[in-house]
Amino acid sequence: MVRHPVTKLREATRHEVGTFSFSEEFPDYRYLRRLTGSAAVRSCDQVFDEFLAHCESRFVKQDLAAITLSGYRRILNSVWRPALGAQPFHQVRFSKLAKIADAHSWTKKTYNNGISVLRRAFEFGYHDHPEQPNPAAHLRYAHLRKTDRPRIDPFAMQDAETIIAAMHRDWGEARDHGCATKHSTLMHDESVAYFSS
Repeated sequence: MVRHPVTKLREATRHEVGTFSFSEEFPDYRYLRRLTGSAAVRSCDQVFDEFLAHCESRFVKQDLAAITLSGYRRILNSVWRPALGAQPFHQVRFSKLAKIADAHSWTKKTYNNGISVLRRAFEFGYHDHPEQPNPAAHLRYAHLRKTDRPRIDPFAMQDAETIIAAMHRDWGEARDHGCATKHSTLMHDESVAYFSS
């Protein structure tokens, strides 16, 4: 099959040329923030607002929990907006993001939450420009070991007996142990041992 020369030229230039970005070609242009239309430059604040609006839409559709939305908003407003807010979105570099993240004295879990929200917001913003590398995608999460997770603190036997006694007092004697164990944290074997004694 013979391809037309124009088709060959289009295919060759599509991979070499890419998409023109005024803000990247002329970053020192003094009226850069005044540009409108396709040449307009979005700030990080604008991208964060668009991301949160999208998350609110997902919340309305019951695709995102309210606590998740409020957590996203809290982290963006307290950590990332003060540091990046007015900066043009496509001019943010990985080193700047890493420096901001490293400046906070977070636990590993809080660090991961802060990085996760930023990565999601930047991923949302870079969907409009998939040909450009997303600097937030290279931020690494902290590795959580078993020792970093809080220990489970089960009821002591005395606490369980106090709770069961209060249940008997409030609801009367249970006919079978299933009724009482529904409202306790006793495992099945523990409840059988407790009620058979």
